Amino acid sequence: MDNRAMASAPLCRSCGSASLTELGEIPPARVFAGQALEPPWLGGTLHRCRTCGLGQRHPLQPAGEYERLYANAPADVWVGGQLRVDQARVRDAILKAPAQARVLDVGCYDGALLAALPQAMQRYGIEPSAAASARARARGVSVLSANLESLGAAAQAMPAEGFDVVTAVDVIEHVPNPTDTLSRMARLLAPGGHLLVSTGSLDATAWKWAGGRFWYCSFPEHISFASEQWARHVASLNDLDLTLFEPFRYDADGSGRPVWKMKLAFGRQWLRTRLAEGLAAVRGRPLEGRAAQRILGSQGLFEDHVLMGFRRRGR
Repeated sequence: MDNRAMASAPLCRSCGSASLTELGEIPPARVFAGQALEPPWLGGTLHRCRTCGLGQRHPLQPAGEYERLYANAPADVWVGGQLRVDQARVRDAILKAPAQARVLDVGCYDGALLAALPQAMQRYGIEPSAAASARARARGVSVLSANLESLGAAAQAMPAEGFDVVTAVDVIEHVPNPTDTLSRMARLLAPGGHLLVSTGSLDATAWKWAGGRFWYCSFPEHISFASEQWARHVASLNDLDLTLFEPFRYDADGSGRPVWKMKLAFGRQWLRTRLAEGLAAVRGRPLEGRAAQRILGSQGLFEDHVLMGFRRRGR
């Protein structure tokens, strides 16, 4: 990637503001949705918009690269054999809806979340991966389209009244403009309907410490990052009430190590990285070697995810 593009000043992809705070460099990436990247992608830099609160990676790859990789993603990249922590939280929230609710899961992948709902609920999905869509359909999910942009072609298959619940679990971090994505989802809601969004939270204290090196933004498919400021901003644009902003830990990493020991290791890594960055600055050159590629933290250590709930106004 052109280093001159890396150095150019970005505008917020959500609101167009030039008022962005740089939060540090993101390490290079070698794998995207289970597919090897040859050559590896440069990570770019992490920024937060002071106007709307959206965190964002800059610069991005061409849109066609993302579309190609998502379309070819295998059906077992994000499968754990059971509902993930975030999916279980969203399922429990959906179960508060009427027994025959119309539910649309944006980015339904293999349909695991929808399959966990009562049969009486009408279950619809949107999914770009051809392999995962086939699995979702085999589970009884009506997959309407590959993305929100092409949903209009499936208008006859959608409930005319709109959806009682629209969900997006680990989705908005994958899109360049989640404000636009959430607005599209809001328009699909029936009056009084609920929008449930689970994603990483830029407000997490550990993320503020780690900046662009935080584990969650090391995935090259993660390009946009939510905050409570952004959630309130996007609610105000779409006639929505923000009813829930609940941080949570994603899950344990399976290592068996006590969490306190992993948090201590995170602190040591953070201190070593900051010292290395300071020394590199004194010498007038960028970080090199292992220090330049260091990722801080891992899933399950901190409350670095959030479940957001929005309600469309009206009955």
